[in-house]
Amino acid sequence: MTLRRQAPRNSATRSIHPRADYDKYDLLIGMDSANIRNMTRICGGDPAGKIHRLLDYTARPGDVADPWYTGDFSTTWRDVAEGCRGLLKAITSQAM
Repeated sequence: MTLRRQAPRNSATRSIHPRADYDKYDLLIGMDSANIRNMTRICGGDPAGKIHRLLDYTARPGDVADPWYTGDFSTTWRDVAEGCRGLLKAITSQAM
């Protein structure tokens, strides 16, 4: 895997463009199983193993709880920060 600087810019979120994004990016990251299921469906599968949950890069893989439903923004913040640290570690260790 190569570390490419192709992350979407100037946007907190963006729609994915199924085949183009799947072919262009090394990783597609979702927050929960529903995201992964939907991303896999609209991309027509995941033959290259590019679609992952953010917390899969931590010691406790699973879903990031949606604070809209839980009301617990602090836990979601901690989970996302931990997932980002784990993802960064995975990317940088593979880029070396």
